[in-house]
Amino acid sequence: MASVLIIEERVDSAETLQKLIDWGKGPYELMGIVANGIIGRAIVERQMPDIVLLSTTSLYMGGYSFITAVSNSEYTPQIIQLYTEPKTVVTKDIPQSARISLCRRDITAEALRRALDQSAESLRARTDPSEGYLPVSDQRNSAILRLLRHKIEGGAARHEAERFNLDFLDGELSIVLLYPAGGRTLNAITVKQLINLFRSVLKQHFGGEVFPLRGEGIGVIIRGEDTGNETRSSFYFSSVVKSLHRMAESQLGVDIDAVWPESIYRFDTIHQGYEAASRLSRYRFFLPETHLLNNEYLQKHSVKADLVQVDALCNGLESAALQGDQPQISALLSTLYLGIVRPSFSFHTLRYLRQQLESVFSRLLPELPPNSALVFPTAVFSDLEQEYLNVRALFEEAVKEAASHRNGTSPVVRKATAYLGQNYAGDVSLESAAKTAGVSSGYLSRMFRQELGTTFVSYLTGVRIKKAKSLLQNSDMRIGEVSAAVGYRDEKYFCRVFRQATGKSPVEYRRECSGGGR
Repeated sequence: MASVLIIEERVDSAETLQKLIDWGKGPYELMGIVANGIIGRAIVERQMPDIVLLSTTSLYMGGYSFITAVSNSEYTPQIIQLYTEPKTVVTKDIPQSARISLCRRDITAEALRRALDQSAESLRARTDPSEGYLPVSDQRNSAILRLLRHKIEGGAARHEAERFNLDFLDGELSIVLLYPAGGRTLNAITVKQLINLFRSVLKQHFGGEVFPLRGEGIGVIIRGEDTGNETRSSFYFSSVVKSLHRMAESQLGVDIDAVWPESIYRFDTIHQGYEAASRLSRYRFFLPETHLLNNEYLQKHSVKADLVQVDALCNGLESAALQGDQPQISALLSTLYLGIVRPSFSFHTLRYLRQQLESVFSRLLPELPPNSALVFPTAVFSDLEQEYLNVRALFEEAVKEAASHRNGTSPVVRKATAYLGQNYAGDVSLESAAKTAGVSSGYLSRMFRQELGTTFVSYLTGVRIKKAKSLLQNSDMRIGEVSAAVGYRDEKYFCRVFRQATGKSPVEYRRECSGGGR
């Protein structure tokens, strides 16, 4: 999105330009409207808009003086000259970037868009075709993220910061990452509003930078004075963080999680602060509601989980599921997720619970059709409570389906499917399943076709593929280990069967499941 600044002293013309197009929903963002070139030049030097709509008749630094003042080798905005009389348009000894003009009398939404599109095309022509055009604001944000994500040696980092006039070259620094509470997403307009609001908060203090986190949230680098007093500095940064949080809620009605690692940094160590904040932000998954998440909060609220209690509750869950006791299923899962895992702030405890629930699920419901599975697609979960609600729904639906399945199948088929559900990893066969069920292999084969609508081999393959999907999604096992764990001794054969069943190789399936997951 290209940013636009309007410099227009005529109030009626400025209002017309503001209303002609919907700046928030198109490819152009209106940075603001000012009345003269002196103010406009100060904004251009600080905010670096991509396009400037410039009045040719401004009494204070208009026309040629403004164009030459803001044109330099490092950064030159694309300028559209606004005129009433053609003779006021500057045409001589000016850069190519200022040769588009627009008459006030003929201004329409179409004419304005045409001039903006022409300016944007000129901007693109000035950049490397292989990279494409990036608005200055995006270049600036990319520069901030590069400095935060990578330790740039020597003077390169400082040169990068000075190129975009970044406001964290000196002083004490702290960093806070702000995310919408509950894992919600922010639309583009809300992101703009929050960024502008946070910038205004920083201006009331010692400054800093605000930048979007590419669809996730907003990052803020807070700058403070060099006090030499760690306690005083910490108090100052804490007050700014709380002010950001409070203003988002009071001014825009947006609930946010503020992740703040608390430590104090300088320009050459700020990337360490970003790494610390990013690690800390993972624990938002456990937050019950909007909080200021810092190391002190984790230490104060985290409670070591009792894994023995987890086992006992999972045993109770198994009994409740066997009895079809839906209220008890819900209560036990709530205790496990929200009463034990959430206070632990431990991904290890969460993984352990997932493994136990998967075991309970497979033991309880071995006769379910092969396409039934308890999986944890964490990429779509916004928080721990969302996972709890999804797992509860899976259990409740599976218990109903299993009861219905049991009522519609014979004891022979139920014994055989239970046998397959428990022994799929071994050397099972139609003969061994028939022996377990107490019938001949031919009779069992016919019963599978009549009652389940599938062959014995297809059903067994489905059970194995279902388990393989779960292992690929919820474990770090190698493909060969997964293959052996679900009953295939030949890894290549397993990969071929898996692709036939899912349309993807095991590697592709795991990569797809892990994209954005935890």
